[in-house]
Amino acid sequence: EAECLALAMYFEARAEGREGMRAVGHVILNRRDDARFPETVCGVVHQGGESRGCQFSWYCDGRSDVPTHRRAWRSAGALAYQLLSDRLEDTTGGALFYHATWIDVPWKRPREKTRVIGQHAFYR
Repeated sequence: EAECLALAMYFEARAEGREGMRAVGHVILNRRDDARFPETVCGVVHQGGESRGCQFSWYCDGRSDVPTHRRAWRSAGALAYQLLSDRLEDTTGGALFYHATWIDVPWKRPREKTRVIGQHAFYR
């Protein structure tokens, strides 16, 4: 579970630093705890498989899923353990969704925006 969480945080938000990775991690944990999503961190991260329809773009972009930035990978790993130990408050306001701020809102159904952290907007 920690590795799935760390990989998702690393690939989705490593350029955002610790705060951005933490926010992505909370979205994954919020989904895990919501009955509409898979019950495990890995289930949430891998939802939709490696084809179109995946939930996290890094997982189905056709590129390697092996971290190459050692410092960011170590940070993501340490953060994953902290998040899984419930030691960090949710900074997203209970968000279940997010997208990069430079793209249009990708959902047809309106969602409540809870925060903007770095280059990501978060919603529930």
